[in-house]
Amino acid sequence: MNKLFCLLLCSEVLFVSGLEIGGSKTDSMALTLLSDYIRGGLGSAEEASKICRVFIAGDSITQEAHDKEQHYKV
Repeated sequence: MNKLFCLLLCSEVLFVSGLEIGGSKTDSMALTLLSDYIRGGLGSAEEASKICRVFIAGDSITQEAHDKEQHYKV
């Protein structure tokens, strides 16, 4: 019953891409703006409160970070 109720309250899905996290050129301003938006600090808090899922899509990890991960797997 609680899950159904939660689904009715949460009606928005947020898709994000192009963050390029993990490299020396990570744009911290973009991450700050995203965080502020999700927490309701930008726009209306009512709009942000409807977000129930955040999908992080392509180009969100830099090649530099990917290469470092591959180095440690060897």
